[in-house]
Amino acid sequence: MNDSVINVRILTDPVLKLPSPKKTEKADIEKIFCERCSAKLSSKKFTRTLPLPSAAWHEITDTLLCHGTHKKMVNGCYPRPGDCLVGEQEIWIAWDVIDSSHVYVDSTRDVEHAGTARVTAALHCHRCRNILGRVVYDGDNIHWAIIWKHSIKTTSKETPYHLESYVAHELLDASTRHVSYRFIILPRGTTTAFRGIRLWMMGGDLNISSSLSADINLVLSQMGGSVCKNDKAMKVLYTKHSDRTLEGIWADADVLSLPLDMCLHLWLTLQLSSITLPPSKRYAQNCRVGYIRYS
Repeated sequence: MNDSVINVRILTDPVLKLPSPKKTEKADIEKIFCERCSAKLSSKKFTRTLPLPSAAWHEITDTLLCHGTHKKMVNGCYPRPGDCLVGEQEIWIAWDVIDSSHVYVDSTRDVEHAGTARVTAALHCHRCRNILGRVVYDGDNIHWAIIWKHSIKTTSKETPYHLESYVAHELLDASTRHVSYRFIILPRGTTTAFRGIRLWMMGGDLNISSSLSADINLVLSQMGGSVCKNDKAMKVLYTKHSDRTLEGIWADADVLSLPLDMCLHLWLTLQLSSITLPPSKRYAQNCRVGYIRYS
């Protein structure tokens, strides 16, 4: 890679951090479309568009509330009919606003723990099968949907979101919740030859400038990544996960589940990032060195 140049600057602050959340012009979000095929996903205008609390807000409710009020607060944070709740990397939408003829829901359901246990299933675009996010069940009925910003387009004038940035924020949020920097990332709800990724977060405030070859530029542009720009990135050590007993530094690693497509995309992104590094800097602690860009 003689035509590759990379400059990395690590600040002295040892705390992993990401930039401040983007400010969303809530009034601009009136309709949502599939990012891949532009299919219209909303059937009507939102009655209300409100900001979501910051990530993992429910983790500190014990400190802020007493007398059991926090349980009611955690269970009560969801969009009501006609609502659109806008977060940093996702939006929560009432199911009555979704055009059900343009989406379909996986039959496999999972139980997630986000302040309280909730039953969810993957939500896809009916036209192109792009995974859009998750639906949340109330009994046997779909109650509302969690839509990932990198999977859709809106009428908002926000900077486009990318999967790489979404994964970086997911890792940071999980690190905050679990007080951990080592994760086993497993593909959710599927049996496949790809077992997952072992990932160790090393630093969250890198500044990367790169001039890559035409072939890598083409791949990164197709994946929605930044090309020939100054980017913020999170440095990580990574390796493939296996079914062998976890030992050493991975014995106490926390588990993070992501959809199979997202896991494979992350694996390819990490490999592409590694080959931009000098050969002598590509390995450490029996792992490969890479980075995840974020915006």
